[in-house]
Amino acid sequence: MLTAKLDGVPGDVQELCDALWSVTQDGDVVDASRLNAAYKYVFAHEGGSYETYLRLLTIPQRKVLRALATVGGAHVSSDDFLYAAGSHNASSVKKSLLRLVDVGHVYHFKGEWKFASPFFCEWVRRRA
Repeated sequence: MLTAKLDGVPGDVQELCDALWSVTQDGDVVDASRLNAAYKYVFAHEGGSYETYLRLLTIPQRKVLRALATVGGAHVSSDDFLYAAGSHNASSVKKSLLRLVDVGHVYHFKGEWKFASPFFCEWVRRRA
């Protein structure tokens, strides 16, 4: 199942299509297993970078990133988000989110916090 929202970003759509092309053969049906294989293909190429991204973050920033991937970014001061982030303090979560913006991993748009890369989001979600 495709869980990442590509939001119509041409580069992300192209990357997914390239991955699908690489993991399918003539006559294959693009189903959930092919999409999963395409994600694994992307992760095989990008996973080292993703690991580095995480290593450069503090533990609270990593927890907020994981919460964002699993809970979503519409209500980052909600009890569900705070629990997922392992925090009791919404201002600490906000501070981590602002740092994640500074390093280019997330952005804020129309009241919601989102990952800059849907593939990084999915990679984090699968590791949570």
